[in-house]
Amino acid sequence: MEHVFWGNVVVTSLCDKKGNITGFTKITHDITEQTQREKELRKYNEELEKKVKEHNNVLFESEKKYRLLFANNPMPMWVLDLETFHILDVNEVAAIHYGYSREEFMSLTSTDIRVDEQKELFNKSERSRIVSPENYNRGIWKHRKKDGTVIDMEVFGHDILFEGKNARLVIAHDVTEQKIAEEKLAGSERCFRALIENSFDAISLHDENGHALYQSPSTKRITGYSIEETMGKDVAGFFHPDDIEAVTSRMEAAAKSPGKPIFGMHRMRHKDGHYIWTEGTTTNLLHDKDVNAFVGNFRDITERKLAEDKVIDVNRLYVFISKVNNMILHVNDEQTLFNEACRIAVDVGQFDISWIGIPDIINKLLNPVAQSNATAGDTEFLISLKYDDNGPTAKVLRSGKYHVINDFECEPSHHTSRKLAGLKGYKSLIVLPVKKAGKTIGTYNLFSKKNNFFDRDEIRLLEKISEDISFALDVFENDKKRRQIEDKLKYNELRLRQAQAIAHFGNWELDFSTGISIWSEEACRIYGLAPDDNRQSYQKWLSFIHPDDLEYVMMVTGEGKRTLTNSSFYHRMIRKDGAIRQVFSKAMIEFDLEGVPIGLYGVMHDITEIKEAEKALQQSETNLKYSELRHKQAQAIAHFGSWELNFSTGISYWSEETCRIYGLAPNDNTQSLQSWQSFIHPDDLEYVLKVTGEAQRTQNGCSLYYRIIRKDGSIRHVFSKVLIEFNLGGLPVGLYGVEHDITEIKEAEKALEQSEANLRLIMDLIPQPIFVKDYEGKNIFANKSYAALSGLTPEQVTNNYFKDTIPVKSEAEFYLAQDREVILSGKTKIISEHSFTDYKGAKHLFRTVKVPFTIAGTDKKSSIGCHGGYY
Repeated sequence: MEHVFWGNVVVTSLCDKKGNITGFTKITHDITEQTQREKELRKYNEELEKKVKEHNNVLFESEKKYRLLFANNPMPMWVLDLETFHILDVNEVAAIHYGYSREEFMSLTSTDIRVDEQKELFNKSERSRIVSPENYNRGIWKHRKKDGTVIDMEVFGHDILFEGKNARLVIAHDVTEQKIAEEKLAGSERCFRALIENSFDAISLHDENGHALYQSPSTKRITGYSIEETMGKDVAGFFHPDDIEAVTSRMEAAAKSPGKPIFGMHRMRHKDGHYIWTEGTTTNLLHDKDVNAFVGNFRDITERKLAEDKVIDVNRLYVFISKVNNMILHVNDEQTLFNEACRIAVDVGQFDISWIGIPDIINKLLNPVAQSNATAGDTEFLISLKYDDNGPTAKVLRSGKYHVINDFECEPSHHTSRKLAGLKGYKSLIVLPVKKAGKTIGTYNLFSKKNNFFDRDEIRLLEKISEDISFALDVFENDKKRRQIEDKLKYNELRLRQAQAIAHFGNWELDFSTGISIWSEEACRIYGLAPDDNRQSYQKWLSFIHPDDLEYVMMVTGEGKRTLTNSSFYHRMIRKDGAIRQVFSKAMIEFDLEGVPIGLYGVMHDITEIKEAEKALQQSETNLKYSELRHKQAQAIAHFGSWELNFSTGISYWSEETCRIYGLAPNDNTQSLQSWQSFIHPDDLEYVLKVTGEAQRTQNGCSLYYRIIRKDGSIRHVFSKVLIEFNLGGLPVGLYGVEHDITEIKEAEKALEQSEANLRLIMDLIPQPIFVKDYEGKNIFANKSYAALSGLTPEQVTNNYFKDTIPVKSEAEFYLAQDREVILSGKTKIISEHSFTDYKGAKHLFRTVKVPFTIAGTDKKSSIGCHGGYY
């Protein structure tokens, strides 16, 4: 079978030595398969060329698209040689963005556009060519523009073949502003985190069920609890039991008002067990997906709250003091003072119960004399309350100092004060001394249902109130004495008027500015005038003077007025009914404070019947002058002054009244301790220094009486009350106190004694028997002449019954009947001649006048009588 194949024949000529061809050799090599493969290869090449042509057409279109996308891309783009980093191509946007022309940019390397500190890092970067979708380099580099501006560029690099070279297509995005914004945001986040982590306020998050989700570090500083200790727990459990309801209401309000901060102020339990005051807001941000929680912002305000409570307490106490002091100015008796002090303590001082007790030392009972806010059961309990020897009441009564209980649980169970506290839930008590004239006479008891209610400042201010109450009692006591003196004075004035009526003494006053004189009742009677016809002119008075005495009287009175001297003279006067009376007159010049004469005052004595009363008249004039002085003094309001001494300066400031008491001008009110001591009477100085020194040493107040000598030499009696002033640290910083000029009281007491002695002397000098008896026949008064009839002294007769002192008992009923008639009728009775048998048996014939009158200071009726025609 014929076999056709393709062969490769090699024919080689054979030559001899002479080079002649001698033959041929033929080598055939079968190349059928090779030929077939070449044929197939040509066919494949033709197809390949066709595909290459098609691919080139596609590539051309692709390059057109690439160029279009590259050149017109809004992002900066360039191509760099991975071996040399030279720029192979760049779009217009990149050139413009970097500030170069396209030609200038093409002359650069990728290293040239980088900042110096990143060039080495860039040069060491990966350059391998691995073309894949995942192979791209991405990062943010700092590039430098042509003008030197440094920009942050986010670079995306894709490895490509460009014009036969390993290259990288770079797409750059300017993130400078974004980077700045991110840095600002990061800084803001760092700042915000620092604020949260270092904030004085605490921030917490909890879910809608109240379970803790987060807390800032400040929370542990404020509450003592870490986030691990609170996480997942109900936040309400960390609040004071009394505040849980308010906390729940606050949460409910926040739940109903998303986004609205709900403010609250509550007490939270600290990890160590005590409670702190916090204030803050709760905001419902459950609707915010980034938060999805309730946000709590709170701070510790314990110190502020305590300070605010302290201010409120101090203001409360100052209002308390103000109300008490204002009340003291308007009350006039102890009971009202005690009642109001208790009421104000509850209403203004905010104490739960207040009461004042006066001790029964023998039975150890503390009798409540005033109370406020006590129930009937409380009062019954207080009435039966016996105090313990070692209890607060006994301690205060013994020491005269306050006693405080700030927690009754710490007191012995048998103490009566604790029994009352147990019944009513009281937690704290202060017992303050109530003093009169420096002696503790009772206790001022203030209860509170709060523990540790009484701190140093509270106690100091309450001591001030106790002292003010005690001072008011001293004022009441002095006022009581003053009223007693005034009553005595009024009684003496009544007795003086009666004595004037008996002895026929009258007084008068003449005002130079009006020319009118005011006459007493007896002066009117002496001149035969009605008592209400007591306004007379100088000329009218002269019209009464006997013509024979007129020239003499005018000479004496004129000389007295001209020389501004007092005058006294005897003269006769003629009444309107023609009766002539013998009169002794005495006139005195009255001067104002500047020494200018402003009037006359004087007395007149009808000496027609009793010449021997002349001596008594002189004494009466003295008594009258003294009575008028006492009357003016009794009318004056008691003088009280105040002062303050600063230890640091040694200077004290005196009120105007204090300056007046010491005889100083009102503006001379700055004095040292030494200048004050210079006023003290030498005989009292040692005593005053001892008392004030002891007060300063023991840091207790003091009260003392002493005399001062004014610069004009006058001596005044002064009562002083001194208190120590302390600063907030409890250190003494000064003194403060009051001065009471009690000179008038001292003089009034002395004058009263003298007045009574003078009145007794006048009555005893009158020869007519004078007496006073009440309805029962008791002798209220008797002068010597009256007592002599019974052979007794006035002291033996006074306060004894008439029937027991009259010598002849059978005559007693006659006189007593006359006395009762005068007392019952209220009318004067003149008893014509009647006999009286004295203790010797001698008979006396009297003409008696009996006048009804009421004993001064009482409503007791009596009869005053005088036996005339005595022989």
